Amino acid sequence: MKLTSKLLFPLGGLVIVGLGVAILTAYVSAKNGLEKTNTANLRQISVSAQSKVSHWMGQNTIAMDTWSRMDVMADSLDSDDTQASARLASAKMKHYIDTHKVFSGMRLTNDKGIVIASSHAKNVNKLNVSTRSYFKASMTGTPFTSELLLSKTSGKPILVISSPVKKSGRILGVLYAVVDLGGGGVARLNWIPSRWEKPDLYL
Repeated sequence: MKLTSKLLFPLGGLVIVGLGVAILTAYVSAKNGLEKTNTANLRQISVSAQSKVSHWMGQNTIAMDTWSRMDVMADSLDSDDTQASARLASAKMKHYIDTHKVFSGMRLTNDKGIVIASSHAKNVNKLNVSTRSYFKASMTGTPFTSELLLSKTSGKPILVISSPVKKSGRILGVLYAVVDLGGGGVARLNWIPSRWEKPDLYL
């Protein structure tokens, strides 16, 4: 009986230790597997988000180029009645901003960087963007998407999509749109899966 007891206690201890090691190994393995799965999911979401943001920016760069080719934009800068054309351009931009909710603002500048038409009337003849990278780039004839900037009017972080306005091969000015990156910005992309319970990315 004493011999049996002497054998059982060490064996029991080994069994308990063995179970503990097995449970710990299973836990670590499961944890590592879960972390790998979560990392893969996050990577997939990140790639998807980047792709959709790039696609969105690409689409709106094309849209700005289309807008810049409208006769009313060039006529606002070079015509027999630039003021009437500028008022019409402003009205068109305001209507687009109000109905589509894509950008927080659209503006047209002359070749000096002075805003001569805008979706927001308060900017007309009062805002000069001649020092901005997007203005300088588009005045060379290139559509452009800016780096992160602080808005001259609101102080909020923004991105700007710009395009040159041309007439008979001459660059007359720049048309640009503002993407508000501040909290509650107007441009939205639905990309995060519903299971994350965060349906919108605000730009």
